[in-house]
Amino acid sequence: MVLAGPVVRRVDAESATVWVALKAPRKVTLEVREGAAGDPAAPPLLQGTRVTARIGEHLHLVAVTATGDALRPGTLYRYAMRFSEDTATPSAPAPATAPDLFAAGVVAATPEEARRRLVYEEAPGAPAAPGFVTPPDNAARLRIFHTANRKPHGDGPDALSLLDQVLRADAGSAATRPQQLFLTGDQIYADDVAEAMLHLCTTRGRALLGRDETFPGLPDPERALHPGFRRKPARELFGVTTHRCDSHLLRFSEFCAMYLLAWSDVLWPEFPRGRAAGSPPSSRRSTRTSPPPSGCRRASGCPPRSSAPSTGANWTPSASASSTTPPGSTSSARTWSRSAGCWPTCPRTPSWTATTSPTAGSPPPAR
Repeated sequence: MVLAGPVVRRVDAESATVWVALKAPRKVTLEVREGAAGDPAAPPLLQGTRVTARIGEHLHLVAVTATGDALRPGTLYRYAMRFSEDTATPSAPAPATAPDLFAAGVVAATPEEARRRLVYEEAPGAPAAPGFVTPPDNAARLRIFHTANRKPHGDGPDALSLLDQVLRADAGSAATRPQQLFLTGDQIYADDVAEAMLHLCTTRGRALLGRDETFPGLPDPERALHPGFRRKPARELFGVTTHRCDSHLLRFSEFCAMYLLAWSDVLWPEFPRGRAAGSPPSSRRSTRTSPPPSGCRRASGCPPRSSAPSTGANWTPSASASSTTPPGSTSSARTWSRSAGCWPTCPRTPSWTATTSPTAGSPPPAR
């Protein structure tokens, strides 16, 4: 049921706010208790209830604020959330029997998997539920982490994965666990988007909202807004000023999907970890056996590739492909989608065939 979250949004001296994105409407109750463990039925220090806001047919958001007693500085707290289908009484807390974060089907299929995702069980003194640490009373002991935007196709290691390692090591220590994370940016890149990523945002966004979006002056958005071909409509119709707009996010649904994809793996497709030598990159890759239809935007053939394949792959073009130059690096989502020829909404599907598999761990073709 949970698409992204829970995420601690804000903590001050007398309240805590937790954000979560759901597939269905729910009334959500947040309870905060002191310490790493204790009786889950004990009265909470803070409590709050709020009904989700409907963003789309399958996207419902809520930021629940729990209030009550004052929180102590430099102290470890844990929180619990319950989800009720009764949205007619928005102020009444969800019943104690309502599903919580560890119930089957809420965060994961099983309680064991949910616990693995939400808590650091192997860390000494770690909370038995999701939690946070309040800032210390001495600013010299404040521990802050800072970053800007999430960029799935960016170079270098994932900074939030590094922060996850820090939290794993200090999850049970109120003195050394980071208290705050500052994101001084838009959290995502709307202009510099990989073509494969844009395809995910388009398809996932449409499913989340449950409808297609229309634009005045754009009678055929599916044709005009192909990934990699958005520069003209982005600049002329949408007023975009950046020059990095070939795959700019334009639909509201695409923005929603990008945020969820940046903060959660729920909407991501499952990629194989590796393949045996000699196996094809993906069973989804097909070979064109007939000329492209007259309505295809690339009826003259895909542009040839000028770069050589990366080490670990020996590529040969399929006999029916119009270009004789092999696709480029197997480590880039942009190259994968380009080497596939046209996009999933286009009826033409030229492909390349690998005689040996790409380097283990590289992504599959983005189609």
